[in-house]
Amino acid sequence: MRDKEINSGNRVRKKNGFDAVYEEYHKMVFRIAYHYTCNREEAEDISQVVFGRYYIFSETGRVTNVRSWLATTARNVAVNHVKHISYERLLWAKETMEDYLGYEEDPEEQFFGTLREKDEIECACRILAALKTKKRKWYNLAVYAYCNEMPRQEIADRMGMSLDAVMSTLTRIKDWIRKNYKDEFDHINT
Repeated sequence: MRDKEINSGNRVRKKNGFDAVYEEYHKMVFRIAYHYTCNREEAEDISQVVFGRYYIFSETGRVTNVRSWLATTARNVAVNHVKHISYERLLWAKETMEDYLGYEEDPEEQFFGTLREKDEIECACRILAALKTKKRKWYNLAVYAYCNEMPRQEIADRMGMSLDAVMSTLTRIKDWIRKNYKDEFDHINT
């Protein structure tokens, strides 16, 4: 790290390492954080987090491009902070509206909702058991796609199939389920 000379009164002292980096890039990190938060206090807090991470990382690792590392870290911390704050605000707004409106789910609705969920789970278990006996490959595809919510390309790679083959097989599985379990689904959803 290059040394930086600081003129303080009659004496000249050298700043090096972390102090020099902080002095040179603090304004840049603060501007990036402020761009995302539009709040001086939050931007300052984010700046402190970024430089805290830099201090720890520079002790254990090697930063080749300090400016880029700080800018990227500032952006990531600020974006995560804004997401977290937005989520908290949504939760607060929901709780406030429920308090204001006096909304609580009706016990009867809760009871029938629980029954409906139980029926849906039992139906899904029967479908998966039927798929397992019909074609093991269909069962694996259905579990990967619908239970694990795995991306289609990852399923294709894992099963050694092309993406088109995965998509067409999933369509056949859906058609088979509709044909064999339509009445049961209609009963659950009424």
